[in-house]
Amino acid sequence: MTLTCATANVLTLYQNKQEHGKGITARMESLLRAFADEGINVVGVQETRSQINGHTTCQDFHILSAPATAKGVGGTQLWVRKRWKLPQGFLHIATSNLRIIATDPQYLLVRLCHDGLRLLFIVGHAPNFPTFEE
Repeated sequence: MTLTCATANVLTLYQNKQEHGKGITARMESLLRAFADEGINVVGVQETRSQINGHTTCQDFHILSAPATAKGVGGTQLWVRKRWKLPQGFLHIATSNLRIIATDPQYLLVRLCHDGLRLLFIVGHAPNFPTFEE
């Protein structure tokens, strides 16, 4: 199996303070389409400035999120394609295959388990020192 991954520092997924991470924006959808078109399975995203916390979906991806601080600083996400192309067919990633282990505005730790496949993904915001202050 070949697993294609990418990282992205998006600076923000939101155009203004009113949006401030309350949902899925056109900018986010555009990035998701671009990664899908390139055949990327997993994307670690930093500096989302999103207040989304937990697991949601958009287009062909699961989106696992660690929210930014209350002031909108930081925020990380892991985008996992729902269907991975393999030589023998497709691997379908369900919500139940993904679990957020730990979060902070500067990092996100996610476990993916599917049959015998066990992966651990760490998304970090760089630089990670000093820590963000509220």
